[in-house]
Amino acid sequence: MSESVRGRGDWRGGFRVQIIYTEPEFQLRNPHCPPEFKFTTSYRDAGTPQDAVARAMEEYEFCYANSSVGWRRVLKSVLVTPGREKSC
Repeated sequence: MSESVRGRGDWRGGFRVQIIYTEPEFQLRNPHCPPEFKFTTSYRDAGTPQDAVARAMEEYEFCYANSSVGWRRVLKSVLVTPGREKSC
């Protein structure tokens, strides 16, 4: 399928990165919140998984630094999957 024919929801190439983390102090004070949180983003133009992870970590750190919260975040895992075509 050529680039010009693909629909808006289609995507091919690059990598999807999911960062899984906890916020222990927040979770201690809020027992009904999820046991972990996820920050997920995709990079169509990332040439390697390492490039995608580096960019995702930069965005994650930027969001964390600008979140205006005082509790710490504990990074649990980083998952990288190759981009693939998907439909709407």
